Amino acid sequence: MLDAKDCLARANDMERRAGSCGSARLETDLLSAAATWRYLAQQALWQDAFAAQTVQDSGRD
Repeated sequence: MLDAKDCLARANDMERRAGSCGSARLETDLLSAAATWRYLAQQALWQDAFAAQTVQDSGRD
């Protein structure tokens, strides 16, 4: 599974590609993909925080 940092790197790459392509349709698709990678980065952060909290809670017995 990719972590948030990896997802953000992919989003940045999609945005870089969108900025240098010559097709408006392709640019739209790449920016959409970048937005999806940013959403996945948010989900990865949530999952990491949830996992960390679960580990912390399990030590409170």
